Amino acid sequence: QAIGDPRIRFIGLIPNGQLADFYNSLDLFVFPTAVEGYGLPPVEAMACRRPVDVLKDAIIPVEIKSRCMVVERLEDVLCDGNFLELAIKDVDYDGNYAFAKEHSWDRCVDEYVKLYEEVVGR
Repeated sequence: QAIGDPRIRFIGLIPNGQLADFYNSLDLFVFPTAVEGYGLPPVEAMACRRPVDVLKDAIIPVEIKSRCMVVERLEDVLCDGNFLELAIKDVDYDGNYAFAKEHSWDRCVDEYVKLYEEVVGR
C-alpha cells in the first residue's frame, strides 16, 4: 500500500517557477490520471529528462502515452522493487526531450494564429 510509503509524497500546488526543480527532484514521474485533456505534466517531466509512468486505460493523447511506461495498475509501479531499474533502462530520454522541446508556448501561440487565420480566410 502506498500510504505511509516514504517514497511517495503529496505536496500540493507547485508554483510555476518551481516546476523544473520539482521534476528534477524525481526518480520517476507517475501520472495517475484516468482522463486528461492533453497531458502537459508528462511532457514537462520529459523536458526534464525524467521517466514517466501512466495507466494503460488513461485517456491521454497517444503521442504522449507512447513515450511513457504504461502499467495496468499503480500498484505495479509502487510494489515492484525492480520496476524503477527496468523503467529507467527503457526510457528514450533524448527522444522524449526532443519531443517535449517541441511544446512551447510560443509554438502554441503560432499554431493558434495560423488556425484563426485559416478560419477567417486570410
